[in-house]
Amino acid sequence: MDSSPPPAGPEPRKGIRESDQAPPVTAAPLPRSPTPTDRLEAMTLARITALEAERDLHRTTVERLQARVDLLGPENARLTEALANAEMNSVLATMLIGGGGGIVSYATFFTGQVAPALANLGAGCLLGGIAVMAFQTLRRWRRR
Repeated sequence: MDSSPPPAGPEPRKGIRESDQAPPVTAAPLPRSPTPTDRLEAMTLARITALEAERDLHRTTVERLQARVDLLGPENARLTEALANAEMNSVLATMLIGGGGGIVSYATFFTGQVAPALANLGAGCLLGGIAVMAFQTLRRWRRR
């Protein structure tokens, strides 16, 4: 059997470092918790960023809507004028019908040549008012 001589010197124990090994790693200190001022500043900056993004979104929307308003301006002016004309025609027709009815009613109180003349004037006013209303109705019906 082979008998070899025991190794010279004591064997190094495990867990004990020799001088040529690297120094131990030291743990980094725990980060300090933010102060209330730091947290407030961070919240304020986040809010400002969110408000700026919202402002940019609103500016884009305003620009888009302003372009639409510029497109619809002439159409709005035309519709406003048409509405004013329709209102005035309705007022005119109502006045003609009311006045014509009143004239026809009072024509019966007169005698002689005045009564038929007033009756004809009242009838003309009534027919004129009816014609204005019919004309407005036909124009609306024809546009549909």
